[in-house]
This record gives sequence, C-alpha cells and structure tokens, in this order.
Amino acid sequence: MAQLLVRNVDDKIVEMLKQRAATHGRSMEAELRAVLNEVLLSRQNVTGEFLKRSQELRERFKSPLDSADLIREDRDTR
Repeated sequence: MAQLLVRNVDDKIVEMLKQRAATHGRSMEAELRAVLNEVLLSRQNVTGEFLKRSQELRERFKSPLDSADLIREDRDTR
C-alpha cells in the first residue's frame, strides 16, 4: 500500500478529523482512511450505478424515429 503525506491542512479540518476519529473510536490515520474510502469508493459506485441505470433507460425508451426526421416532417406539413 502507498503512503501519503498531506501538508498545510487547515487547523479546523484537523480538529474536525480528531473529533470524528474520537466519535468512531479510531485513530486520526484510520479515520482519514475511512473518510477517503467513503468518499471515493462510494462516489465511484454511485457513478457506476447511474451509468448502468441511464443505459437501461435509454434502451427501454429507445425510439426507432430520428428527431430530425420528425422535425422535417412537421415542417413539410406547414
């Protein structure tokens, strides 16, 4: 596993991390790992689920008609 060194972290962020770690009974390092996993991995999962669901909806509501053809047809009737 890789190691990270983060410099110049705002004191308020450090204090919030300390409080969050204490609440969860973890060290600051363990809490920071948990935060990173929660934010990055859950976001990736949400994005993947969104893409999967949007593809399903595209397939479900797929129309054999082209909107450009419909617009031309409408213009021709005027």
